Amino acid sequence: MITVRILLFAIDETRLGMPRLPKILQQAGFEVGILCSDQNFLAKTQFVDRKFRFTKTKSSRKLLDQLVQAVQEWKPVLIVPGDETVVAFLHDLIRRSIVQPGLLSKQVQEALRASFGDLRWFDATMIKDKTQQIAADLNLRTPASLKVSNQAEALEGVEKIGYPVVLKKDFSWSGDGVRVCVDERELLQSLPTFLPKASFALKERLRAFLKRDWFPINKVLSLQQYIEGRPAMYALVAFQGKVLAGYSAIPECTTSATGPSSVVRFVNNAEMADVSTKLVEHFGYSGFCGFDFMIEESTGNAYLLECNPRPIPICHLGHKIGLDLGVALYDGLKGISSAKVPEIAQERVIVLFPQEWKRDPSSPHITQNDHDVPWDDPALLTAILA
Repeated sequence: MITVRILLFAIDETRLGMPRLPKILQQAGFEVGILCSDQNFLAKTQFVDRKFRFTKTKSSRKLLDQLVQAVQEWKPVLIVPGDETVVAFLHDLIRRSIVQPGLLSKQVQEALRASFGDLRWFDATMIKDKTQQIAADLNLRTPASLKVSNQAEALEGVEKIGYPVVLKKDFSWSGDGVRVCVDERELLQSLPTFLPKASFALKERLRAFLKRDWFPINKVLSLQQYIEGRPAMYALVAFQGKVLAGYSAIPECTTSATGPSSVVRFVNNAEMADVSTKLVEHFGYSGFCGFDFMIEESTGNAYLLECNPRPIPICHLGHKIGLDLGVALYDGLKGISSAKVPEIAQERVIVLFPQEWKRDPSSPHITQNDHDVPWDDPALLTAILA
């Protein structure tokens, strides 16, 4: 087996899915390096070959220095972003390297370019409003949506869409930027915290001076049609616009009304697979990714909601259903990939740890279904329990 190096870069210290990824990558044949703080759950896993010291900062210069050192020493073929903050930083870095030719070494440039898709579509993979625009242009099924910038526009929009409506910030994650409003009272209560804040020239100059202007600011609030049904997701890994492997899942339980899953059922859904494949091809996407959908109860139609351009919490579970994303990526980088992404042989329910345990310690799912407890990674398990 030929050794291929990969670097996992994480800033958000709360993510529980990312620290489960190194194991499947090592088992697939990768040598795994990680760049994260000591407080990050990712730093606790034993399934790594090299840890690079990282200090959290919002300064693009300090972030760049730490990334460059890790890439130059580790020489990864791919960099895997662990969260939206890393995605935003690396997107900005790639863009800046185009107008500042001497900013990055050839080695760093090659690793970054291989790790993402066509830079023309960076925003469309990360900004919800732009994802919806591209999906609509490709004639993919999406909820009706309007941009609003004040209370009057929101009330006018509701007249067209009807209640319930979904307020959605253009840059957010883990359900924090989403609010379902069932009537005018809830809408008016929610708008003050969801409407984009006014931008001031002095504040923008200060962000630039401190080299923090790479981090996106919510500029658009979408008023979106509420689809009555069940949330769903499609997890995948791709390279240069081709899906190497992927699978669909429907949450059986979630940590909150719009929050992450705690129990998932793996299923086959042709429409979700087709939509995800078309978007990956359009974006020329490379790396791990997840697309969120809503399955309409009355029709079974899958409505695309958003794109998550990084590993989602079920990306390490593919081996349980015969679709290992780590193996698919390793084979894909070697030029070995199947002509068609296979379906799962049988539906399966898996309990995510510790999400379901924290949601409901007496949940029947805990005793009835397969678990995702890292028994073979004691330091990570201890950190999660702590």
